[in-house]
Amino acid sequence: MKQVFALAGCVFALGVASFGQTAPISPTFEVADIHVGQPTQNAQMRSSFSGGRFEVHNATMVDLISTAYDIEAESVYGGPSWLESDRFEIVAKAPARSSQAERMQMLQALLADRFKLAVHKEDKALDVFALTAGKKVLLKPAEAGGEPGCQPPQVQPPGGGPPLITLNCRNMTTAEFAKQFRRFAGGYVTHQMLDLTGLTGSYDFTIKWTPRGALMARPAPDGDSDRGISFFEAVDKQLGLKLAPEKRPVPVIVVDSVNRTPTENAPGVSKKLPAVSTEFEAAVVKPNLSGSRSRRIEPKPGGRIEVENIPLKELIALAWNHEQDQQMIVGGPKWIETDAFDVIAKTANFSMSTPPPFDTVRLMIRSLLVERFKLAVHEEEQPVPVWTLTVAKRGVNLKEADPAGRSACKAAPGESGKGSGSVPMIILTCTNTTMVQFADATHRVAGGYVDHPAVDMTGLKGAYDFTVSWTPRGVINGGGGRGERGAGGADGAAAPSPSDPSGGITFFDAVEKQLGLHLQGGQKHPLPVLVIDRVEKLAAEN
Repeated sequence: MKQVFALAGCVFALGVASFGQTAPISPTFEVADIHVGQPTQNAQMRSSFSGGRFEVHNATMVDLISTAYDIEAESVYGGPSWLESDRFEIVAKAPARSSQAERMQMLQALLADRFKLAVHKEDKALDVFALTAGKKVLLKPAEAGGEPGCQPPQVQPPGGGPPLITLNCRNMTTAEFAKQFRRFAGGYVTHQMLDLTGLTGSYDFTIKWTPRGALMARPAPDGDSDRGISFFEAVDKQLGLKLAPEKRPVPVIVVDSVNRTPTENAPGVSKKLPAVSTEFEAAVVKPNLSGSRSRRIEPKPGGRIEVENIPLKELIALAWNHEQDQQMIVGGPKWIETDAFDVIAKTANFSMSTPPPFDTVRLMIRSLLVERFKLAVHEEEQPVPVWTLTVAKRGVNLKEADPAGRSACKAAPGESGKGSGSVPMIILTCTNTTMVQFADATHRVAGGYVDHPAVDMTGLKGAYDFTVSWTPRGVINGGGGRGERGAGGADGAAAPSPSDPSGGITFFDAVEKQLGLHLQGGQKHPLPVLVIDRVEKLAAEN
């Protein structure tokens, strides 16, 4: 008999209550503000908790279920087609001393109450990466009292060899390693990791590996070390662990029913939510004249923010959430793109064990830029360079989707050929996807080629199932592909694709040959942009 998690707007603890007993009810948020966001394939979910303020932004229902039940998104099954396309914004109030486990229960209750979500738990055989102990484990027991977690990954630029990603982790269990490292080594770890090591301690370790694209781009038939080291080899040689793909039964959450539109917010809910901090308690801003290529933005536990060698335009992009689309920031003098700065700032009333929420950091950096650089901006629609998606001359090669299927586009690494002649590929699988959604996704999944937003001009109104695969731009000889000089090149036409003797294919050729679609640069389309009205040089004393 399946166990129902959500009934009649309440969430009940797992387990069966004895006859005549009432199952304990999970804690709930004091108040919650829910808004429907813009459906998009491009946005990434962000969540935070500080000072009693719980926030989730750009979240799909799959994201929300995954967060509430502490389960991988790929382990959420069933549900309607919009489960991975519609986006939601949630701000709620929880006790400042509540635990993460309690807030997960609160989110479960919120989804059951406001979306009428009902789910049940099953086991399904899924593709996973099993983490096991090798013959000689090389992990060093953690020093007592160290804060658990990993420092931001450091990337060593190639200096005659492939680049290396270095990650220093402290006081980490193998269970946490399995849970966190998919986001660090996503080019290799394409499914969830399961900790099967049997190790129960906490460890300090450093691991170094070559990004998958760089490793595959420099095959060495003679076994030369110039080939780099894969993440799997690094786990084995540096940690004494084994990581291998398997198929295993894994707990999954199955969606039985859910409403697309949440119930209305209570009147005056925004006034009952904890206030969000918008200014640093103290901050020092200095020009960085080092000429270094190293750049860093790091929120630290205790409310300390460290920014190193970041150009002002990038700081503006960070503050207004345009990191992936800096071309959507217009105006301002040329020096904002070249003059870099260091910032050391302190925020008040934040945990000594966790960094402040990044969305809060954005607002604080925004206030800092307005104060120190006299920055003034506004938002408006302007014609900007775009890629246009149209139907190719030979017609489309798309399969109409089952309307009941989930609407989603998911990219995964792959390769063509075998042995030393293999070529890395990116494989994008889309289900129940409209051309508007596909055009929106191209800038995210193929940013090396599609260097501006893409706009659907196909005239196709249906939703489709399709797969397209291409070679990463850096692997194509000469870094080729259209868009070498921006959206369509300096002359406004699509630049030609170079031939690649290794058998690679550009994203543009793949879209045309495999889908019967065409991406063309050199056009402009009205889109929302951030306009810089005024900005001044940093004062000597600030």
